[in-house]
Amino acid sequence: MVLVGGHFVGWLGTGLRLHPVIVAVWKGLQWPTAILFVSISCSLIYYCGPNLKERRRWHWLTPGSAFGGFVWLAASFGFRIYLHFFNNYTASYGSLGAVMILLVWLYVTGLACLVGAEINAEIERAARSLSNA
Repeated sequence: MVLVGGHFVGWLGTGLRLHPVIVAVWKGLQWPTAILFVSISCSLIYYCGPNLKERRRWHWLTPGSAFGGFVWLAASFGFRIYLHFFNNYTASYGSLGAVMILLVWLYVTGLACLVGAEINAEIERAARSLSNA
């Protein structure tokens, strides 16, 4: 959505002769929409991921999922800029460069999800200790 959304909407806008305001509104809404979808996806992972015996409540947005989603998008955007300016993996590693880039991006994705999950766990642990005190 973020990576090719602007090019796709520009192409679609010229093909369908859409008003330039509609194209500009779409390009302005693609980042907040992407952050919202990533945050809700993180919330879903944090809700369904742990194997807990206790009953948990669903929250559409948690502080950890918002932070994890924002860190993931920022890291993905930063990694994209890095690859745009300093991409010499194919010169060093040949065709395996794309695999290495994918693995680094997956590592960054996992790290962002873990940081968000840790934030949620610390908040839940603090709330539990306050309710027991």
